[in-house]
Amino acid sequence: MSRSALNQRIPSKRGRPSREEARQIDFQVLEAAKTCFLGSGFDGATMEAIAKCAGVRKMAIYQRHKDKAALFRAVLERQVAIWAGDADRLAYRQGNSLAQRLNHHATIMLDFSRNPDVRAFTRLVEGAWGGSEAIAESFRGTLYSQMLARIAGDILEFASRDGIAVRDSDRAAAMFMGLLIGSQVYERMTPAAAPKVNTAYIRDAVAMFLGSRDLW
Repeated sequence: MSRSALNQRIPSKRGRPSREEARQIDFQVLEAAKTCFLGSGFDGATMEAIAKCAGVRKMAIYQRHKDKAALFRAVLERQVAIWAGDADRLAYRQGNSLAQRLNHHATIMLDFSRNPDVRAFTRLVEGAWGGSEAIAESFRGTLYSQMLARIAGDILEFASRDGIAVRDSDRAAAMFMGLLIGSQVYERMTPAAAPKVNTAYIRDAVAMFLGSRDLW
């Protein structure tokens, strides 16, 4: 959200804010915190700057979040929930075979990794240290564990349908994710030498993974 939109403040008045006003303040605080954290990093963002950006008193933030670390966690958890909702809305595209579903998941991961908002948050958590490092690590774990669970569930569903024994669906799902994430990292590090991670690459990665079912 733009800073100008955030500055459309709730009119101040005496007494306790209404439920709708309280929800609006919650939203403004999290949006302002997101803006400040992404712009200045965890250490550079101050509660004073966040309050000013949100158009609220600093006390209004502390009434909702005990300290900056708690606010940072709330911002990251909210963002994960937004991205998870986006993935759920795309579920209708999954398909009726394991190959189709893996293609679906891989395409979402590829689009996700190239989303500017995702990249900005990735830089934020990669730069976290000190008191924010554990929170950032939890964010990364939550983010990937949700996709891992989706892929592992699909592997179990179709393996059971096809009469294939699976020793460890979580390990198999992690191997598949490794094919994609590792290739994207390699592509960023050595763009001239690495294979381009695109639709054709995803198709081949899925075929390679399905060809190694004995290792699942």
